[in-house]
Amino acid sequence: MGPLAAPEGPEEELVPVLPPLRAVLPRLRGGTVVSVGGSAALGTALVAGAARGQEWAAVVGMPEFGVAAAVGMGADPDRLLLVDAPGERWAEVVAALVEGVRLVLVRPPARPAPTLARRLVTLARKNGCALVAAGEWEGAQVRLTVSDTSWQGLGQGHGRLLSRRVRVTAAGRGAAGRGDSAWLLLPGPDGRIASAPTPTRHLEVVA
Repeated sequence: MGPLAAPEGPEEELVPVLPPLRAVLPRLRGGTVVSVGGSAALGTALVAGAARGQEWAAVVGMPEFGVAAAVGMGADPDRLLLVDAPGERWAEVVAALVEGVRLVLVRPPARPAPTLARRLVTLARKNGCALVAAGEWEGAQVRLTVSDTSWQGLGQGHGRLLSRRVRVTAAGRGAAGRGDSAWLLLPGPDGRIASAPTPTRHLEVVA
């Protein structure tokens, strides 16, 4: 008997991720639940990676979502679906969207009950869609957090903000959340996400 073949299906398809984010999220499979914290720009970057080419992405329950920022990161605005205020029917909206898009960014109005969360995850996995939760989601396979934020561009109290350097850390289960971290420009001077050099730590010599 030969080696067993890997199971086929929508959940085995990879959801597109912007190249700089692959340092912490090298493989985002359909059906994966990712929680993001520390920066709204991180969710925007994940949406921008998915809403390109022939793929679609959706944003639910986030009326402040920055469409211009997503487009600046590479999203096709014609591939974005926005549901600003689904109210208590947010779960029904997400359940419908996962059937036709590759990634849904959602901010539930309240923490979803475990049974509801499992049902949505099952639907997402069946359809090869990644669920990205703005905040905590019980059972999320990957948690992405932003820390060590610093802005570049300001001089002595004046000037123009050009870019923001952050440290993004992944934690979770499997290859998608190996505990890696990376320094990124989120955003860079051109509005896109880019890799950033590791900050130099200056040692203070004490006589």
